[in-house]
Amino acid sequence: MKIYIKSFLGSLIAYLFNYHISNIKLSSIRSFFLKLWLLEFKSNAFVGEGVFILNGRKLIIKDKTFISEGCFLDGRKFKIEIGKNVFIGKNSSIITLGHDLQSEDFKNKGGHVVIKDNVRIGENVIILAGVTIGNNAEIISGSVVTKNVLPDSIFGGKPALLISIKR
Repeated sequence: MKIYIKSFLGSLIAYLFNYHISNIKLSSIRSFFLKLWLLEFKSNAFVGEGVFILNGRKLIIKDKTFISEGCFLDGRKFKIEIGKNVFIGKNSSIITLGHDLQSEDFKNKGGHVVIKDNVRIGENVIILAGVTIGNNAEIISGSVVTKNVLPDSIFGGKPALLISIKR
């Protein structure tokens, strides 16, 4: 019985945030709720309007991070850890769980996503399960990140590939 109550409460909290609180204009109200719901949320972080979070108990957002409006953060089974001083552009998605298309029975496939410090992610970027993005990396808008991103690098494309190393 306890597991059903816990599951129900988790679903209720997600519903309240995603369909009501997430759309409130005052960022201080969103921040207050996120501080209570997320695994970790620093008060000097910013989450824009219309951000959709599937499981806040698997989400860490550290200092001076800015998540733009319309982003999708999927923490259903695996953690998403977003480091310090990270910028994530509008309508970007972080996916931690999907299906193995090579599996006969379409098994679940997923992993944690870690975004290190001082990372810049453009608009409409998709980051897939199991990816780590290194310190000071940049992801160009519209990219699909399927593999780890090197620190101090610029990645872009579908799938995202190394474009250059920063000097």
